[in-house]
Parts: sequence; C-alpha cells; structure tokens
Amino acid sequence: MPQQTDTLTALEHLILKDIPELKLSFLPPKLQSIHICSKKIEVPVNGGCLQHLTTLSKLTIGGDDDIVNTLLKEKLLPMSLVSLTICYLSEMKSFEGNGLQNLSSLRKLEFRVCSELESLPKDTLPSALKSLLFWRCKKLKSFPEDMLPCSLGSLEFGSCARLKSLREDSIPSTLKLLTIGECPVLEERYESKKHWSNIAHIPVIRINGKVTIS
Repeated sequence: MPQQTDTLTALEHLILKDIPELKLSFLPPKLQSIHICSKKIEVPVNGGCLQHLTTLSKLTIGGDDDIVNTLLKEKLLPMSLVSLTICYLSEMKSFEGNGLQNLSSLRKLEFRVCSELESLPKDTLPSALKSLLFWRCKKLKSFPEDMLPCSLGSLEFGSCARLKSLREDSIPSTLKLLTIGECPVLEERYESKKHWSNIAHIPVIRINGKVTIS
C-alpha cells in the first residue's frame, strides 16, 4: 500500500474522461497536466483540490456546465495554469464573472465544442494570453469591443457557422496569425476587398487552408 501511495502522489499526468459521474476529493499534488471530462463533476465546496495543484500547467475540463461555470465565477482554478481547454459544454451561453483574468500565467486558451456559447464577457481574458481558439462553437456570434488582450499572437476559429465579425478595429497589433476554417459567414465577409483591408495588416492569414502572407 505505501508503494502505491507513493506512486500516486508522484503522478504528473492524469486523464479522467468518459466517466458518467466523477467526484474529485483528492488529486495527486505533483500533477502537471490533467484532462477531466464528465457529465457530472463534483469538487469540494472551496475547489481546493484544484487550487492546491501548484505545479499544474495544463488543464482540459468539460462535460459539466455547472461546475465549469462555478470554477470560473469563483476563481477556483490554479494560478499556475499555462494552457486551459474548456470543452463539451451544452448549455452555457456565456461566462459569469471574470474568473479567467486572475490566471496571470495563462498563455493558451481553447473553447472546443461549446454548442451554446454565443459570446464572452468584455473583461474576461487574461492580459498575457498569447493564443485563443474557438472550435465547433456553432452559436458563437460576436465579441465585445476591446475584448482581445494586447498580448495575443494567434487567433483561430473552426466550424463557427454564425460568427459574423471579428471587431477588426479591436484586433491587437501583436496578432501574427489569424486562422479561419469552415466559418461561412466570416469567410464571405473577407471575400470583400472592403473588409479584407481591415485584416490585411496581420502577417499570416489562413482561411480554409489558403495562406496569405504579408
């Protein structure tokens, strides 16, 4: 038993997915990455099992809209996070509060298969974010003005059928790569020379595999 305990506490990477109900009362303290996906996730009231993971740099979490919203609203995610993926949410239209802003180490943020997500609050993204991706967020429509942080280097959209505009006047000058795929409304917009001129300053633009370098 002691040997098994030592092995568990030394664990650095963990995947917990496709589990109908998941109760997180303890997580190995040295975890560097964890993938959690379940339709019902229970964590302690204070979220301590996640907050105490001071070496955790990569987190993928999804399946349970309520727990994801709680973690963001109550700022219960570990400050050490560098990469965060929020996925497989079926109800959440937006986020409550600004629970991402306090993640000062976060550099990469992804939203994958969040089917009801329509937008993000204006003051929700951390100021040092470098990479932002939305994939299969089919109801995503728009962004608030000045939502994108001035540190952003890469912005990517895939299969976001309703997205109409990127708020071009708010695109930070640091953006080096813009990727758009299977976003018909957005693609049609940039077929127009008028709207293309609003993004032409971005060094690399990739739309459905076609790359434009300026």
